[in-house]
Amino acid sequence: MRLRLREAREEAGLTQTELAKRSGISRETINSLETGRKGSTSIVVLDALASAMHISPSSLFNDYVK
Repeated sequence: MRLRLREAREEAGLTQTELAKRSGISRETINSLETGRKGSTSIVVLDALASAMHISPSSLFNDYVK
C-alpha cells in the first residue's frame, strides 16, 4: 500500500519543511516516505502528519475512498 503523502502535502499547499515544522516529524523522514526510501512508518507518525494537514490518517493511503 503506497502512501499518498506528497499529494496530500501539495494539496495542503505545504512544503516538506513547513509540514515538518507543523507535525514535528523531520523533513528527512517526510522525504523518505514520499520517495519510497522508507517503506513503512508508525501510526503515530501518520497521525502527526495528517493532523498537521487537517486530514484523516486514512486519507494518506492510495486506496482511500472519499
